[in-house]
Amino acid sequence: MRKAISLAPLLLVIALAGCKSDLSQDVHGAAPVAAPPSSQSSSSNEQSSSSPETDEHSFQQDPAQASDGPGSGQASGGSGQGSSPQGSDTTSQTAAGGVQLVPSGNGQLSVPQDSTNDQQTSAGRPLARAPQLTQSCITTQTTGLSLQVKDAAFGAVGDGRTDDTAAIQRAINQASDAGGGTVNIPGGTYMINPIAVDSVHGLMMRNNVTLKLADDAVLKALPTNTTHYSLISFVKVENANLVGGTLIGERYQHTGQGGEWGHGVNIQSSQKVTVQDVTSKDFWGDGFYIGQAWQVWDARSNQVALCNVTSVNNRRQGLSIVDGTNIRVLNSTFSRTNGIAPQAGLDIEPENGNLVENVEVRDSVFSENLGDGIVLTWGEQNDASIKGVRLESNQVLDNESGIMLHRAIGCQVINNTIRNAGNQLNMAFPMTLHLFSGATDNQVTGNVHIGGKTVDAGVHNHVDDAATKAGTYVRGTTKVGQTVHAEVLDPNGVPENVNYQWLADGVAIPGATSRSYQLTDADANKTITVTTTFTDLGGNGENTSSVGIIAQHP
Repeated sequence: MRKAISLAPLLLVIALAGCKSDLSQDVHGAAPVAAPPSSQSSSSNEQSSSSPETDEHSFQQDPAQASDGPGSGQASGGSGQGSSPQGSDTTSQTAAGGVQLVPSGNGQLSVPQDSTNDQQTSAGRPLARAPQLTQSCITTQTTGLSLQVKDAAFGAVGDGRTDDTAAIQRAINQASDAGGGTVNIPGGTYMINPIAVDSVHGLMMRNNVTLKLADDAVLKALPTNTTHYSLISFVKVENANLVGGTLIGERYQHTGQGGEWGHGVNIQSSQKVTVQDVTSKDFWGDGFYIGQAWQVWDARSNQVALCNVTSVNNRRQGLSIVDGTNIRVLNSTFSRTNGIAPQAGLDIEPENGNLVENVEVRDSVFSENLGDGIVLTWGEQNDASIKGVRLESNQVLDNESGIMLHRAIGCQVINNTIRNAGNQLNMAFPMTLHLFSGATDNQVTGNVHIGGKTVDAGVHNHVDDAATKAGTYVRGTTKVGQTVHAEVLDPNGVPENVNYQWLADGVAIPGATSRSYQLTDADANKTITVTTTFTDLGGNGENTSSVGIIAQHP
């Protein structure tokens, strides 16, 4: 539901959603990208499968201004509401100034040591990043040819202007035709036509090929008006890898208005595929997509690994998993999805006839997504199922909602840290993990909740969380001269008597001990936080610190 609604009906919807284990509205409609060419025309009144009438867990958020271009990873403003996608994007005001602080093992918040400068929050601080893997995820090493796309035989340019699609595809084809090999893409910006093949695919991966991009190599989508496209596609291939580099979509240059299926990496009905050390950003749809090829009913994706990948500022999802078995998502980051519902970090949502089974999502960060951090569901009357998903040791931070299990069977949610964005919904009903009535026989243990708790409305679930902590959030305009306020969330209830202390760069500000604080010239470009101490209404002593915000010049 993207329409503004009163809080009481909203809570009723939350309580009733997923009332049977096999029935629900198809809330996201993560449709395969390889639709037939006849469906590719752009239409401003095209009905999205993620329609507001059926989207049961996406909520309205205030728009915020942001900038475009490589490195910014921020969305332009827009309404993002209504029953049909209009091509305009919505973003949320960065909750508590961004996710530059991450929970450590003891539940406290600390600055991540491996943050990078190319992913900034709207407060100007780096986003939380997942820890780096110490070794490669690639299990199938390709041997044979080693080709370089700028060689004369292929002729790629990489100047940010030339269409290099055909040149890179020639190298991929030659390596595969020779039995396998590695196609190397050196530094540069290579423009790719994302609808070069069948009007929906850009570069097509082939069997036994590793496409290896240099750290400073960028593949950038040429603008299109189509509803469906993919920059890089794996369709019915085996033993193929994509390693390194940055993929940039065309969401700000997109010339159409309808659709939500323009993806960075699209994996369909493929086996033994690894995507590693890849950043996918600014796409019209998803950063990464795993599913079943169009009208291919006898083959699903199997043995797919996403390792050390980053998905940021994509329009629909960070990652969709619609069909597949034996999938691993390790040490990856999915952040700031915004633009069109469901806007999740990770959406596991099989469609009719699909199965998602044996999925491991571990040591990853899901942050500042405008929808859920992680959601598991499937549609009404679909012959679909989600089984054996393991969510372990992830940081699910400052999303619209935390982890939502609408429909899931025999899954595990273990040792995650979950902190919601402190929005109006969270303030009224502080849940960070929700097991809806369609969630059955799941294990939820060892999770740390900040400003929320687990709500179990499912069947035969085992819930044993490690800790439920209060959360403090900074609300308001973070500019010098403006007044910001501290909001405190505690599922046990917050008393009237709360002690506040505002800090600038970690140093207490004299006299700043009330719930509100007016930013001064002395605070400019400093990190402002607020600590709170109190005893909650359950009798528990609480000592919290907010995520920092940067005080900006007006």
